[in-house]
Amino acid sequence: MKFGIEHQMGIYAASIYFPNPQRRHLFDQQLAAPFDTYILNAFVFVIDTATNRSVPIIKFAAADPLNNFVTHFTDSPTTNKFTYDAGAGPVTVDVESRALELDIRRSVLSRAFTMCLWIVNWALTAGTLYITLVILVDTKKMSDGVFALPITVVLTIPVIRGLYVGTPPFGILLGTPQGHCSRGYCADLCSSTDVVGFFLQIILVALCSLALLYLSIKPSPPKGPM
Repeated sequence: MKFGIEHQMGIYAASIYFPNPQRRHLFDQQLAAPFDTYILNAFVFVIDTATNRSVPIIKFAAADPLNNFVTHFTDSPTTNKFTYDAGAGPVTVDVESRALELDIRRSVLSRAFTMCLWIVNWALTAGTLYITLVILVDTKKMSDGVFALPITVVLTIPVIRGLYVGTPPFGILLGTPQGHCSRGYCADLCSSTDVVGFFLQIILVALCSLALLYLSIKPSPPKGPM
């Protein structure tokens, strides 16, 4: 026997222990992207209405694939309470059921792609910072086109950040969980966040732009007599 009933289940938030394990805060689960993990526990049983007895279930599984995600599941036989009323009052009996634990994570390719984009943004930031420091040490090396570099980079970084797989919200944790997720709770996440990623990159490149702008409008010292 095969049932064609579909049940949609959404997971929107989880309790994440951050930064203090003793204090629980509710965050969007995408906060851990691209290392976010979704765990769903469910059980199902089938009752024959003619006898009010359970029908054995051979398999309980997730069938449809997910884009950019991989799923792992385990199912096992369980027993649950079922209450029915045959006319003589409510009766509670034990029925055979099937439990499912579904683990959904982003694929290795999507994680690698997101981390590559994060590294590219830091490479652009480091290059801009290096050029700015060189010019601050020796202003003679400054040319007209150098000032356009940090402006171009500060406009490029948000575009690359927007290419993250799934377009997670700003302020995500961008690092590998140091602990593990269990029953929807993510613990001991590392502190590498957008604060040391996107936000810090924008601030550094903006400061480089201001430094080069100051050097471009700063009056040149008068030349001495030949």
